[in-house]
Amino acid sequence: MDSNHLWPAGGIIAILLSPFVPAMGDRLVGWLWRMFGGEGTPSSQREVVPEVGVNAGAAQMIRDAVREGIEEGFATDGRVSQLTEDVRRQREQIQHLAAENERLRNDVRSLRNDIRSLQASTYTITSTITRHAG
Repeated sequence: MDSNHLWPAGGIIAILLSPFVPAMGDRLVGWLWRMFGGEGTPSSQREVVPEVGVNAGAAQMIRDAVREGIEEGFATDGRVSQLTEDVRRQREQIQHLAAENERLRNDVRSLRNDIRSLQASTYTITSTITRHAG
């Protein structure tokens, strides 16, 4: 097999792996037509260096469009209300856990105060008994 028969496969693989995907279908069909028609790749296509750049504004627009598309998809599927309900329920559980945590902290503080009070009472009783016995 000579190199004339090998380059079409390499071109197709290069197109499929290329980050420059716009109009890939048109280019692929055109190149296949030319390759099998015996014309080969035109010199203008061989010499072109693709230039691609994305600025921050375009990236933000793409991000917003994707987010809106996902939200629309969830809305049409009925998942938005389910997700909203799940978030609300989880928020309530977190608030309940925080309140329970605070209640347990207060109980621990109260128990520590009770222990200190009992220790002080025990010391007082012990010292009183020691004084009266002595």
